[in-house]
Amino acid sequence: MEMLRFISFQGSRTEKAKMLSDDFISKMFEKVVKPMMKADKELMKKVTEQDLDKVKLVYPGAFLYGVVHSLESNILLTDLVPAVIINKTEQEFIFSDNPVIFYNLIYRDPSHAFEGIQHPGLIVLCPISPKKCLLLFDSNYYSIRLDNKSTIEIDDLEDIRSINKLQFHNCLYNIYYKSENQKSSVEDLSRDYFSEYSKDKDLAQIKEVPKWNGGNNSLLVSSKKGIPEKVSLRFIECGKPLRKVAVIRNKELNDLFEERMKLYGFERGDYKNESN
Repeated sequence: MEMLRFISFQGSRTEKAKMLSDDFISKMFEKVVKPMMKADKELMKKVTEQDLDKVKLVYPGAFLYGVVHSLESNILLTDLVPAVIINKTEQEFIFSDNPVIFYNLIYRDPSHAFEGIQHPGLIVLCPISPKKCLLLFDSNYYSIRLDNKSTIEIDDLEDIRSINKLQFHNCLYNIYYKSENQKSSVEDLSRDYFSEYSKDKDLAQIKEVPKWNGGNNSLLVSSKKGIPEKVSLRFIECGKPLRKVAVIRNKELNDLFEERMKLYGFERGDYKNESN
């Protein structure tokens, strides 16, 4: 459980996690709150639409909700299978200023990142040394041949390269490596990444799901922007996506998590969003 707590906490304490939180607040204010305010006839008698358009909402404390959330969200990872990847190649694992990778090889919808902590088909990767990387995976969708110590040895350079490339996708500013002889391979990976992708501060997205739950109403769904590239991980055998898939993997774990969050004074509406 402490390993899972380390992963959940590390994934929420970075500068990029704070920027994501700030971006959520800004987009919710612009796309949800402002339209509601403009629809209020009494309010619009007191302010102009132009003045309202100039208003920005900043709430730095929102980031701390995610940090508190992470103290108990290790519960939501307990249904994943834990393992340690042993790197047997000459190319070392690298890490970044945002090192915990939440990734999905099964559900690859570009308009919606299926990379939340309780999404079906989730894979979690977290390098802990140049030769070891923590791995969690959803056994309902993936098959990995592990030894009796729950480890897997990888001698395929392309697999190590793919894991390292995910760090470029996930980082904010910085990539780190240990040995000087790794410089050329890291620079090569950097050129490969930046030849197709770029970094920006547009981290969150909000989309409307029409006719929610069979009715005429719609639902606004918020999520982070996911990793756009489908990398090749040859040591993982992938299953097939289902035509209908639940938003969460395990309802019992979610219910337990919600009960634990009440101890911090949070009710469901205080912290619940699609990325959970």
